[in-house]
Amino acid sequence: MPRERHGRVFPWLNRSNVYRWLKPWCKSIGVAFTPHMARVEFASRLSEGGQSHTVIADVGTWTDIRVVARYTRTDRCARRDALLLASSPPGQNEQDPACRVGNAAGTDGK
Repeated sequence: MPRERHGRVFPWLNRSNVYRWLKPWCKSIGVAFTPHMARVEFASRLSEGGQSHTVIADVGTWTDIRVVARYTRTDRCARRDALLLASSPPGQNEQDPACRVGNAAGTDGK
């Protein structure tokens, strides 16, 4: 019969302790990684998989859908800019105005 386990799965109590534990460990193995990077990747993959920002906010426990739009905007804009670059004559490639930082059109979600 398997033994029951009790107590914590991870050794930390809060977010600060996660960073305190993770930072030196990542440095020792030569990897650049933070929990924030994991959340960005999580949101981006869900978005690329076709999930709405509302669903992503819910499962990622974001309380403001605008945060999800910020997390996932980069990939969409990078794709748009790549398409613009590929279809423009040399020297005439401009960034999509909707993707400019601070432009409300770039943070409208999907």
